[in-house]
Amino acid sequence: MTGILSLMLMTFLGFYSCKKDATQQKATETFSEQLAADENFIHLNDAINRFDPLYLKIVYHDPRTTMEISKASMVLLQKISENPNNELLIKEFADFYHFRSIEELKENSGKTPVNMQELNRKFNLSDEVLKNNKAKEFVEARIIYARNRYDELTANKKLQPKALSNSNPKHNSWEEYMLEMDMYFHAYLNQSLTDDNESGGIDCKSETCCLQKVLCDNTAQQNLVRNINIHAASVAGGMAIAVGRAGFLYGTALMPGFANLTLGFFGGAIGGLIGGAIGLTYAYNLYHLELESCKTKYEICLAEKK
Repeated sequence: MTGILSLMLMTFLGFYSCKKDATQQKATETFSEQLAADENFIHLNDAINRFDPLYLKIVYHDPRTTMEISKASMVLLQKISENPNNELLIKEFADFYHFRSIEELKENSGKTPVNMQELNRKFNLSDEVLKNNKAKEFVEARIIYARNRYDELTANKKLQPKALSNSNPKHNSWEEYMLEMDMYFHAYLNQSLTDDNESGGIDCKSETCCLQKVLCDNTAQQNLVRNINIHAASVAGGMAIAVGRAGFLYGTALMPGFANLTLGFFGGAIGGLIGGAIGLTYAYNLYHLELESCKTKYEICLAEKK
């Protein structure tokens, strides 16, 4: 009996020790690490990526510049906002972002509110980003997400990275080709987000124009994160959004031609269909327009110093 009790005690102590270690390990995890490991955050980012112009360029070899893609997308959003129930426009939107059908677009769009609701329940994510200024932590979580996704894709398919310039790689199937392009995108995403988070790896050496551009780029990145959270949280809550209305979105001053673009159908019938997709698209378009503005300001600053 004594031997059995001793064994039980040792088992309990071993279990308690493991549980304590796991609790301590979780306690030492940063907000970004906890967020990146969450299944809903992973699914949210998988949905987010599809509306990044860089995804179109890397995965689908779109020959247009990011600015050309963003501007063309904004024109299409304008048309949809004026006629949100037009199926031909919705089909055009699905084709623009390479969804195989409107149903696939709806499925992807639906992931945004569902996953954001869960992230808000677990982490109070939208408030943390919007009120407690944790946009940087959100970006850091995306960096971890992109690295993990790349490692997962590489391990699962045993894909060996090839030069992106190889325009005619041989693949056994379309699925294998898309998987490899997805791997490239996540590798690029990881590197670009890391660079952005570290001020682009640029040593400005106190040069004012350079410092201003780094600050401008960082602001654009934070605005992207805030806008993603504003859109996703609002769609999840069934709220209607008027884009360009003071206090709702960040960076809209850069787009005077689209100041009156309304997406009030977020909370209406269309909201349940592609509201999440529209919101993410708008957030990315604003982001790339902001980056272009930062570049222009930088060039003007350098010219004025000559």
